[in-house]
Amino acid sequence: MVYSFQLLKNKEKLFSFTNDCIFDKVTSFSVLPYYLKLHLFFLCLVLLNFTEYAFTQDNIVLSKQKKEILVSPYLEILEIPVVEKKLTIEDILQEKYQRRFQKNQENTPSFGYSSSRFWLKFKVKKEEKSDWLLQISHPFLDYIDFYLISPDGSIIKKKTGGLRAFDKRDFRHHLFLFEMDLKENQVYSVYICIYGNSTKSFPLKLSQKKYYWEEAHQKDIVMGIYFGFYVVMILYNFFLFFSLRSISYLHYVFFIATFLALQFSLQGYIHLFNPFYYPHIANLSSLLFSPLVVITGIFFTKSFLQIKTTLKPALIILHIINLVAIVLFGLGIVSIFYPIFLNFLPALNSYTTLINILALLIIGLLLLLKGYRPARFYMLAWSFLLIGGAIYVLRNSGVLPSNWFTLNALRWGSVLEVLLLSLGLADRFQLAEKAKNEAQNDLISALQKNEKLVVEQNQILEQKVKQRTQELAQKNQDIISSINYAQYIQNAMLPLADDINESLPHNFILYKPRDIISGDFYWYYPFKNYVIIAVADCTGHGVPGAFMSMLGFSLLNQIVIDKKITEPELILQRLHIGISNALNQQKTDNKDGMDISICVIDKSSKILHYAGAKSPLVYIQNQTLSEIKATTTPLGNVHIYGQANYEAHQIPFIEETCFYLFSDGYQDQFGGKNGKKFMKSNFKNLLLEVHQKSFPTQKEILIQRLEDWQGNEFQVDDILVVGFRLGEYF
Repeated sequence: MVYSFQLLKNKEKLFSFTNDCIFDKVTSFSVLPYYLKLHLFFLCLVLLNFTEYAFTQDNIVLSKQKKEILVSPYLEILEIPVVEKKLTIEDILQEKYQRRFQKNQENTPSFGYSSSRFWLKFKVKKEEKSDWLLQISHPFLDYIDFYLISPDGSIIKKKTGGLRAFDKRDFRHHLFLFEMDLKENQVYSVYICIYGNSTKSFPLKLSQKKYYWEEAHQKDIVMGIYFGFYVVMILYNFFLFFSLRSISYLHYVFFIATFLALQFSLQGYIHLFNPFYYPHIANLSSLLFSPLVVITGIFFTKSFLQIKTTLKPALIILHIINLVAIVLFGLGIVSIFYPIFLNFLPALNSYTTLINILALLIIGLLLLLKGYRPARFYMLAWSFLLIGGAIYVLRNSGVLPSNWFTLNALRWGSVLEVLLLSLGLADRFQLAEKAKNEAQNDLISALQKNEKLVVEQNQILEQKVKQRTQELAQKNQDIISSINYAQYIQNAMLPLADDINESLPHNFILYKPRDIISGDFYWYYPFKNYVIIAVADCTGHGVPGAFMSMLGFSLLNQIVIDKKITEPELILQRLHIGISNALNQQKTDNKDGMDISICVIDKSSKILHYAGAKSPLVYIQNQTLSEIKATTTPLGNVHIYGQANYEAHQIPFIEETCFYLFSDGYQDQFGGKNGKKFMKSNFKNLLLEVHQKSFPTQKEILIQRLEDWQGNEFQVDDILVVGFRLGEYF
């Protein structure tokens, strides 16, 4: 536009420009009428302005109305072959390299296994205040150099990638996410250099931060279901192996387990849950799990289809593929320490996997044509996996585009394969049982002719075995049903959330049993102008702890509801005696009891009365955290501890005050980098950190912090935390 307006300053130069630029070869232009020349000139202006407008459309414009934008239509790509020198961002910004950038023509650029360096660039402008992320949805890119260039020329540099330390990323996430720190109405240039030996696929998106995390949460749920399905199938088939003693089930368990590990790696979660904190192991994990899937798949096929008897010549092919997979696994181990094979190992792994699937499919087809019944399920299952695997390998090789379907084809093909092979195993077992029964019947018929007595004894013995098996199965089912129903009963005894909310509208309850049923419980009762709430930690967990919790419920109901005792120290004294009497502890060796804290809230005087038995009270008032120590005598075992006197405390809550009651399960949970306890001091600091937030938010933070801390550690105890706020509504 500036250039166009400069042309308007001089009419003679204007027509000269039009004549030279457009009608240089038209000799008759000089004799055209003046008005026609003027019309042609304005046509030139329109074309110039349109060109300028089209150029501006190369910028990605971010606004609140757009939640997610695909970068590929705006992307330009420069491929630098490995033989050329390594270029810096300063080199790339030179004109001679800028001219070499090519406009991207694909939805998701993919270049297969290439050793070249790829420079990507695009321009972005944010129109209004909003937070944006740049995501690269391919988790196996070895090295990524990110550059954000502002209009004033300053450059923000970030370096990440699968072979770089995980803590260098902007976010703790299995994909590559970059914070886009942009100012409004300014055009920024983004340059990304990607290099290494991994497959080169660049699925780039710009997403509003809130929208992305909401979508990521939904995807994590789906992946949780997907991985959970595999875990269930592993446990189910492992149980069948022990029950039926069929080696096919064990081979199948190993196959599913290695395939699960491969999928966990391919989705990038291995970076997020890397137990060794060594990026090379995480990035190379797929090179280790891929040959293991081939090996375990071959063993399962040989067992399931009984290759030794049904198609013996195929053993040679399977042994060759198995040997290649073992070599590839060894090279993968070596590559962790000496990455000398990484130029060809990923591609070789992919093609070996594809060849293996084709070989197994052909074997299944030959057996199907021979009329071997188990081959029906086998063929159908491997067909789905073949289709998914072929799509995945062709995407990695750059033959197929990278999109949602090609990215997830292997995953959903594997789900169908696992289901069908499980059905095939069941069908094969039924065939084996049928053949076994037929053989037994033939044997019985032969024995009947010779030794009638032996036949009768065998029949009696078989009947007893079946009867005993049924009895054991029924008892096992009864035990499981009883425990599940015990959970139903225990949950029914707990106070309803709606009832608690009527008296304490600002509260949360974090209740997480270690087993199906819990030894921790909470109790609540509104009485006249009082609200009474208690948190208890009984001896043990699971079934023993649940029995003690039911006893605690019953005694609290008798003491408070029936006998109208509302002083917390007196309630504890009555509980102390009641537990000892109920368990007949003076005459038996029973030493069970419980730790408990009780709060009686007086609405009229705005005073909270507290007493505790080895269970403290934490409250936060005026940004200051205070802890009231409980009496050190637990409840129960009167013959050991005597008639204990439990100390009562009063806390006014005229000002807004947050109160927290809890068992020791949260603070005693092992986890973290060194596998240590969370500790009470850290727990109190966490409460102080979150106490000003809403109580549902506090609960979410406590749960998330616990999960992050626990990691893969086993939950050691029942966990119960109750929090509530007093002051502004009484």
